Amino acid sequence: MSKFTWTIKDKTIYLIIEENINIEEIPPIILLSIKRIILSLGERKVKKFKELCIILNNSEAILGERYFKHILEYTLAIRNSEELICKSRINDDVKCIIRSIFSIPNGLIYIDPPSALNMLRKWSTRHVFFKKIFKFLRKCEYIKDQGYLLEYLRTKLAEGNDGLIKNVSEMDEIHELVDEYDVGPYIVMIIDRENEDEYEYKVMLKKPISSIVSQIDMHIEKVTYSWALNTNLHDMNLDAILNHVRNYVKTFLNSNYNFSSSFIEELATFFTFKILGLGNIAPLLLDDEVEEFYVDKPGLRVYLDHAKWGRCISNIRLDEKDIEAFLTHVRLESKQDLTYDKPSLKADIHTSMFHLRVSIDISPLVKDGMALDVRKFRLRPYTLTELIELGTISIEAAAFLLCALRHRRNIVIIGEPGSGKTTLLNALDLCAPKYWRKVYIEDTSESIPQLSYGRHQLRLKVPTYEEELWLRNRIKVNKSIEVIKLLHRSPDYVFLGELQTKEHSKAFFHALSAGIRGIATSHANTPEDIILRWTQHHDIKPSNIALLDLMVLMRRIRRRGSSRRKVVRICEIVCPQEHEINENDIILRDLFVHDGEKLVPVVNPLKCALMKRICEEEGYSLEDLLREYELFSNTLKCLALESKTDVNSLLRAFTRLYRQLDQGGILREAMRIEGGVNDVI
Repeated sequence: MSKFTWTIKDKTIYLIIEENINIEEIPPIILLSIKRIILSLGERKVKKFKELCIILNNSEAILGERYFKHILEYTLAIRNSEELICKSRINDDVKCIIRSIFSIPNGLIYIDPPSALNMLRKWSTRHVFFKKIFKFLRKCEYIKDQGYLLEYLRTKLAEGNDGLIKNVSEMDEIHELVDEYDVGPYIVMIIDRENEDEYEYKVMLKKPISSIVSQIDMHIEKVTYSWALNTNLHDMNLDAILNHVRNYVKTFLNSNYNFSSSFIEELATFFTFKILGLGNIAPLLLDDEVEEFYVDKPGLRVYLDHAKWGRCISNIRLDEKDIEAFLTHVRLESKQDLTYDKPSLKADIHTSMFHLRVSIDISPLVKDGMALDVRKFRLRPYTLTELIELGTISIEAAAFLLCALRHRRNIVIIGEPGSGKTTLLNALDLCAPKYWRKVYIEDTSESIPQLSYGRHQLRLKVPTYEEELWLRNRIKVNKSIEVIKLLHRSPDYVFLGELQTKEHSKAFFHALSAGIRGIATSHANTPEDIILRWTQHHDIKPSNIALLDLMVLMRRIRRRGSSRRKVVRICEIVCPQEHEINENDIILRDLFVHDGEKLVPVVNPLKCALMKRICEEEGYSLEDLLREYELFSNTLKCLALESKTDVNSLLRAFTRLYRQLDQGGILREAMRIEGGVNDVI
């Protein structure tokens, strides 16, 4: 520990550090100096000070009143904890843990407060003693401050004195920590920086992990390399390789080190990705909050779309070696190649740790080296109740779409890329009747596997658009052919991936004209735009477009620090029946429109032309459809009220609901009282 002295002037404490040290050593020095000042002057007097000025190598950094109070609060919590330790009778095992946390100056409580808090949280369930200490520390703001405090000190002290910060607001303008959370062996911090349009997504290895990695790195790589030479990895997919390497590393760590099980889990995750050449990209793959990330050129900082904070720039850089290692795994997994003649690759990667849709482009298509776009899908899918909770769709609109789905109406969900089209489609799919035979045609596997839930599901994988161009005139398998072949697969309902090309559109409407019922997604800004594209560019006749029942428009609303996906419009297609239909006869009638705050009905959706067609074609009365709509609506309300957003709860609720709907009609009495609705759930 370096020597330091302190002095007081007015309402400022000056801390003078007398030796050259690493910036990481300064926070423990600050805490120890405040402890000494409290012992010397007393707690009451120290609380009257407003600033703390750190002086090192003729450079100064001033912490304003807010941050000084945070440091003082944390220091007092440490003192309270130490007093409790002195008064308590503790056994040798507890002493060992206490030593690792509170030893001066290298205890976790000084050098890594978040890790100290996590350790105390873990042990608080086993020993009342740790529970009391945890209560002292858990609300201390300093634990959140330390990450950007280090960065501020590094800027002010390591790079010279650029001018003093006179108050807290000036420090806040430099950067502010707005969020922090764990991702396996990493800590992710979301930082708001002065004069930056994007939030920074900053990843750091947890302190206990980083302190031990260098000591065991060579041992693990050596034994793993030896193991890999004697293991047949050629026939394994990426998921199997990840699990094999991870299990081997865990076995090695358990045999040679006396670490806790949770620590070994995090170490094994870190080394697994490092061994496979994916160390730098690992945090992005593991973080469920990252929805998509991009590399425009090797060596540039990766930027990403965060579920909570929108577009962020990260501190991660992927060079050509990193991207090549990732590309190698993608090639092996997808059985696709990337060459000068085929410079684009689009593949689906599904493991127990992550689910990705990967797009990679190389020269001569791109001019600055390899480009990477990785869309991530949650391992646990969004349910309709979650989308309602997030404000993506209203209960009324969701209930209406479920009515249309139950009667096998033809629906197209449109929107810009990343607006949540497939997310909504999958959420509706989970609510479909269990007994349906559902057939899916996708170029990337974005649908939810449901065979384990006892659903009847046939999922067909067709070449991507990039593969289709390459395979044209070689292999006669594509989305258009498979859509037409649906006529011989007897589906109750069809789920299509994106309608991208003229051939896709023609095949889709050909299937609809032959009596196939289904739902699809497509890129478009408005329903009017996609109808124009179909009629004028894809040569689809207006009479075929009239086979559609509903269009759902989704939009991704991006603001600085936020990103929200919303259904902004639901409209029905109305066409005259008495004469041949032309383009001008196609009428889009809005049923729901987003008013800027929420999705609201424009007209009574149960009195729309679609519901009248259902009554005519299936022999229902409008009263029956009203009760059915109310049952869907009340079921969703009850699920939302009870916060049942998991797949199993939703499937159970809708299985029972459909049994009631299909057993001799709708239970009228159950619909008249809320208790009846609760019985459904």
